[in-house]
Order: sequence, then structure tokens, then C-alpha cells
Amino acid sequence: MFIFPCRRTSSPNIPSSQFSLTVEIAPYRTENELRKSFLCDGVTVAYDKKRGRFIKATKDLNPGTIICIEEGVTVNVKRGHCYNCLRLVKVSDLYCDKCSQGSEPIELARGDFDDLGIFKLSAHILLSYPFVEVIRAIDQPNIVPPKSAPSHLSSTDFSSILQLEPHSEIAKVFDDPAIQMRIKKFVDLLGNHPKWGAMEVSERFVKFSKALRIVSERCARNSHVVYDIVQTTRKSKEEPMGTGIFPISSIFNHSCTPNVFSFFIGNVFVFVSRGVLAGQELVDTYGVTKSQNCSAKRKRFLAEHSGFTCNCPCCQLGHSMDQFLISAMNSPETLVYSATHVNDFWSFVEFIPPGHKDLEVLVEFFAQREDAKADPRTQIQLWENFLTNAEKRKISFDPYLVRPLLELVLAFHDDSLIRDEQYEESRMSMMIALHEHLHVFYCDLHPASGPLKMLLEATNKKEGDIREPLGLLKEIAKDLTG
Repeated sequence: MFIFPCRRTSSPNIPSSQFSLTVEIAPYRTENELRKSFLCDGVTVAYDKKRGRFIKATKDLNPGTIICIEEGVTVNVKRGHCYNCLRLVKVSDLYCDKCSQGSEPIELARGDFDDLGIFKLSAHILLSYPFVEVIRAIDQPNIVPPKSAPSHLSSTDFSSILQLEPHSEIAKVFDDPAIQMRIKKFVDLLGNHPKWGAMEVSERFVKFSKALRIVSERCARNSHVVYDIVQTTRKSKEEPMGTGIFPISSIFNHSCTPNVFSFFIGNVFVFVSRGVLAGQELVDTYGVTKSQNCSAKRKRFLAEHSGFTCNCPCCQLGHSMDQFLISAMNSPETLVYSATHVNDFWSFVEFIPPGHKDLEVLVEFFAQREDAKADPRTQIQLWENFLTNAEKRKISFDPYLVRPLLELVLAFHDDSLIRDEQYEESRMSMMIALHEHLHVFYCDLHPASGPLKMLLEATNKKEGDIREPLGLLKEIAKDLTG
């Protein structure tokens, strides 16, 4: 029987004695607690010529410490999310009950200018700040990002956006005649704006176009695509909730071995420590890591999506897990669904080297077969193999393991196994391990955190009703598979 170790609280490169985490049920946080942007008092923004501005720890930061919370300026990409704050709304609605159109042309929220791409977000940003603040800023003769650590940075003021590093190549797209024509049509709509509309037409076009170019140059390099937690977990190629600018969050540099973990709650960006020592730079991943992507894929992805070559210590030293990560399967879906029975999994595994990521890929697909879903013992065998294989790749405490742990929690709670004492220790082990992952990496903000808390409380009471939390966890597990 697979018993998941409960003590998984330290980063792989930090002595475990320096960090500890008490395994207890933390109070469930709500979105309302996330409305205030901040950097915790254990970090500071520093500057050097090589890295530019970066986040540095001023004290040891335990795993699970919230480092940064930032409410960004965002627009929706996917219908069914509020145009401003990305909360869920009816597909036919543009705004949630907490947001309003204000003086922004309704055509922008309605999607009439979606073809503008990054310029749509930039136009929304310009109209989100006071008119006087925007005009005063763009009337400066030369707007250059400061070559020093900022004294102030916040998404609540326009000057913070101007401090971000620009991407000058956006000028080629901006000057395209078709784009210029669309921008002119949008500026014409500003004739009804209480401030922009007071300008003479030609002056309005000149001023707004200049402001739009300046902001677009910053957005092109620093904007973030916003996916919710469930979308991120299931890794499907679907529309994001939205896109936005987060001035504080933009300072976190990339590393293929990150020491922070980040996720979105609506239009709020949350950063959590994986375990950082005083004096270390805090680094996130821009979408690829050493443990999940081979060096060739990391290099290609970062060049295409972020426009740079990674020089993190991992890449500089040539450290890689390529022998585990280079895929041997062209089409795992075809392989899995052409199998006659779920037990064919074991014959396929014989041809996969121990520790190769393809085994985890096979588990994810085989676990969705109907004959696998029907048998909780088969689910347990599959997902235990997933965890064992991940351990061989030195992945034992990572948000990547949330889904297999959730699947195991549900399998061990199947009606046919719930009264079997031989599974009792493993059942509790999986719940505690899942709790630790959700607590440390998601600060109990993952959709599964609340139901898992209910399940643990019901289990502790012995006589508690576990049906409701199990039902909620099952629905979340379905969402994670897409």
C-alpha cells in the first residue's frame, strides 16, 4: 500500500531543518480578503545592471508564505467573465454586479475591438486611470524606465505602469494602416467621454494615440495571460479568462527552478514561497520548468513567448532532466484508447524507462477510460504509479501533484473501500498530503480547499457526513480533467 509521506514542507535545495509547517486545517480564505495589493515585509525590490529590478528576500520565507498579492488592471478574453474583474457572469452579461461601465465606450467591452489585441488592453488601461494623471505623464519629453529600485509601485497609479520596461518592436504593429484605422474609429467613440471628449478631434487622436503606444509598449513585454486554477491544472489549450497588467508582479524574474509559485484568483495575482532563504532572489516560472520540460522546449518556449534566452543557473550549468522528459510517444491518446483493456497499461509501461515522464502521461489518459473509472483499486494503482514515477524525477512536493493526490483521495473514499481497514492509513495519508499541497502552494484558495477541509473535519468526527464534501471534490476532479 502506498503511504504518502506527510512531511513535505521544504524546497529541494534548502535544508529541511530550516523550515517547518504544522499540518492543521487553516481557515478558508475568501476573495474579499484579496482586494488589497501588497508585498510582504520579508521582501524588497532591488536593482542591478544584469537583472534590472528584481525581488529579493530580506529574511527566510517558509513554504506557504504569501509573498505578493496584486489586483491588476484586466480585460476579459473569455465570455462569461466580467469585462473588468473577470468574475463569473452570465454569458450575455458584460459586467458583474460589482463593476460598471463607467465612461468607457461600451463597444470595447462588447468585443467590437477584440481584433486590436494588445491595444484593446492598453486602451482599457488608459481609461482606468484619471485623465489628468494620464495626460501629465505622456506630456513628459522622454519616458524612460528608472535604472534603480522603485520607491513606489502599485497598480493603483498610472506612473507605475510607465516604470515598466517597454518592448519597442510593438511600433511596427502599431503603425500598420489597418490598426491605425481601427484606433481612429475607437478614438472617435471617445467624443462622448467627459474628459477626452472635451478635446478637439485631431488633438484627441494625437494625445490618445501617443498614450496608447506608450502603454502598449509596456503591455507587450509585461502583460500576463490570466488562467484560473482549474484551467492551469488541466493544462488544456483553451481560452484564458483574460489578460492584464500587474506592475508589481512584472518584477518577478523567470527561472527554470523557481522558488515561488503563482496563481490567479479572478484578476488577483497571488505569489507564494516554495521556501526561500534571506538574500536570495525570488523567481517564478514564465511557463516552463526543469522538472516538466526538456531544455530544448524551454529554450523554444521562452524565445517565442517571452523573447529571451534563459540564463538561470540551471540553464547556464546545462542541468537538465532531458532523459526523463523527451517524449517517446507521438500520440498517447491513440495509444490508450486503442487498448483493449485498462490492464494493457502494464504492458505499455514495460517499454518506458523508469522515471520517464511518459508514464505519468499514460496514467492521466488511462485513468479516464471507462473500465478504469469503474474500479477504485485500478485508480489507486494508476495514480500511485504516477506519484512513484514523479518521485524518481525528484518531484515529491509540487503543485503538479495536486491532481493525482485528489484522484487518490476520491479512490480511497469509494463506497466499496471506505469500510476496509487496510486502506485507512493510506486514505488519511492522501488527505493530509493533499491538504499540505493546497495549503502551502495555494494558501487554501484552491477550489478543492474548502471541500477537503469539510472532509477532514467529518473524518475527525468519525460520525460525520462525508457525502457533501466528496460530491464537491468529485465535481472539481471532473473540471481538472477538462
